[in-house]
Amino acid sequence: MESAQFRNSRMLTKCVTIDKNGKERPRYVEFENFRLWEYLVTHKHGLKIEREVTCIWLSEEEFSKNESIHYHSGEVEPVNRLVISIFDESVGYCSVTERFTHKSDSLKQLDVLNSHFSKLGIPPEAIESTVVPGYSIERQQSATQSANSTR
Repeated sequence: MESAQFRNSRMLTKCVTIDKNGKERPRYVEFENFRLWEYLVTHKHGLKIEREVTCIWLSEEEFSKNESIHYHSGEVEPVNRLVISIFDESVGYCSVTERFTHKSDSLKQLDVLNSHFSKLGIPPEAIESTVVPGYSIERQQSATQSANSTR
């Protein structure tokens, strides 16, 4: 069973970022943080954002409880939750950061995050990373919703 810090579900916004060279990359951002994140990546990094869709992330454990139902609910993709805990010895406090990424990008994303922490002078022994396997489910639109979205 997962501990409270590894909740079994999260609302996410899935989108595609496009860099200045036209390279597209899918991104999964916590729903409640999406607008702030969007502002930062568009203004600081100059990325364009397209195809926003709300989805739910479920841990593998939660997903497996109703797997056949979930596969009929919408598009399903393997998406991992990266949980990074950093202990700050100066205050005796551990901060936790979460990121969501497609399963195929998880190790690369951990490497990128660790390189950022290294540049900040955070020693590797102060960092603990956990990968929580799961799935992103995009809800299928009903015929009524599809008709309304094309108006």
